[in-house]
Amino acid sequence: MAMNQPDEIPQLMASLQSNNTAIVAEAVRALLNNVNGTYEQRKEAMRADVIESFVKLLKSGDAIIVLEAIGALDNIVNGTYEQRERAMRADVIENFVKLLKSGNANIVVEAVKALVNIVNGTYEQRERAIRADVIEGFVQLLKSGNAIIVLEAIGALDNIVNGTYEQRERAIRAGVIEGFVQLLKSAEAVIVVAAVEVLVNITNRTYEQRERAIRADVIESIIQLLKSGDAIIIVVAVKALINIALGSTELREKLIKSDARPLLIALKESPNLDVRKEAIKAVSVLDN
Repeated sequence: MAMNQPDEIPQLMASLQSNNTAIVAEAVRALLNNVNGTYEQRKEAMRADVIESFVKLLKSGDAIIVLEAIGALDNIVNGTYEQRERAMRADVIENFVKLLKSGNANIVVEAVKALVNIVNGTYEQRERAIRADVIEGFVQLLKSGNAIIVLEAIGALDNIVNGTYEQRERAIRAGVIEGFVQLLKSAEAVIVVAAVEVLVNITNRTYEQRERAIRADVIESIIQLLKSGDAIIIVVAVKALINIALGSTELREKLIKSDARPLLIALKESPNLDVRKEAIKAVSVLDN
């Protein structure tokens, strides 16, 4: 598909209707080159409704085509103001959110990444994404049986929790804390570790978040991890309890009255050097 023919874009647009996956995928890539090309190419692509056509491809039953469309639209949303506005008017955000319910793990993962880029974009993009329930969609993904999807959702929500006050409050109302607490029971150590780190971040922020975390039994759930047979999880749990204890006098007192101290004292005799080292630090923090 030559890039210098005057009728190239109409031909490429026609190729998007093909029943051949490879032809459609090639057309998407070539059209994206035009969208990102010279001023004349960009204008012609806009007149041909290339962006709107890409959004329609998100509804395709062909996973390869959907993935090509996600990649192209992610690129466009991060492009010029005009491209971004055109994509948003074509409901790119709302369609990405719908893809979070896809049965294809690759599509879900790529949709999450694209939505994170949008949430991290302009104020208007962020507001549009929040109205489209992107945060609630991410929270629902914490319940996925696919570890890769769960980890992507954790990363996305961690980013949101570290964002604006409104984002944080929306995530908390959507049950993000409770969702992360449930993940502490996961059989996947990498998920447990990631969930602990986000929960500590939430617990050490505002008073309201701390109270919500306490009501959700965050501290008790992390204490239970001290009984894990996985040294990595134990070390992360001990570090989390140290951070929580240093976060406020109230939390430190709560830890002192809990089962944490005797468990930490026992861990000072652990055969694992890292566990022993962190347990010694934790007991010192609680006792001083």
